[in-house]
Amino acid sequence: MKQALCFTFYKPLAVTALMCSLAFSATTTQAQRGGDGGPRNNNAPRNGGQNQRVENRQPVKRQPQAAPMRGQRYAAITGPNVSINFRGVPYQYSNGYYYRPYGNYYRVVAPPPGIRINVLPTGFISLHVGINPFFFFDGVFYRQTVITNTAGAQENNYEVIDAPVGAQVPSLPDGTKDVVINGNRYYELDGTYYAEIINNNGETWYEVAGKNGELNTPDAAPEPQVGDKYEQLPETCKIVVLNGRKYYVSSINNYYQEVIEGNKLYYQLVAKAGEGQL
Repeated sequence: MKQALCFTFYKPLAVTALMCSLAFSATTTQAQRGGDGGPRNNNAPRNGGQNQRVENRQPVKRQPQAAPMRGQRYAAITGPNVSINFRGVPYQYSNGYYYRPYGNYYRVVAPPPGIRINVLPTGFISLHVGINPFFFFDGVFYRQTVITNTAGAQENNYEVIDAPVGAQVPSLPDGTKDVVINGNRYYELDGTYYAEIINNNGETWYEVAGKNGELNTPDAAPEPQVGDKYEQLPETCKIVVLNGRKYYVSSINNYYQEVIEGNKLYYQLVAKAGEGQL
């Protein structure tokens, strides 16, 4: 950090103090600038030929904290961070933000679906789509998973997933683009489209209206994960009793167990074929 120098010479005390204050303020402002903005992804979405344009306005509601934006570059990552190698690609993770090394700098990127972290970042949002819980932070959706570690014990993880169509969030990160398609305004980030809605409390929220660069994307059934709950069992389940407990076993050897929540019966996936034991 550059040091501000103050020379008094023969100037009156009040003038000298003013010059010091202005010099310190200018130096501090310059030192606090983070990143050089970096290139941004302005690729047009794959929307089936729909008429679209990108406007300069940003969403009215953005996440309140000053945060790294997609494409920003940093010479170093400050604060605690961990290395994640996902499918042969190196990432650095720090409190909810993902970076890729490029030569002598790190660039802020969107994490790929499937990458996992052990603890959710500070400031995450909990939400439900149907009966399934999800978590949201900085434009990234997570779901809780249970894996078996090398010692044979089960541990919770949080896996990045494609945005669930229909999910509603109260704010969007900086860097979200305002896009007009066929006369309708959407907000786009990392190929996910959000539509502005007014919820039951009269508040402005944002609902996922499309993903992977396409609007009106039908949500394919996600890969079932241990802990997921369902109102109905898969077809052709059979009942088995293990250690005095009743389970339902699907045709692909996934195990389900009855749970009661709010006086309603659900079937929770408690073990998957080839992933640990009951």
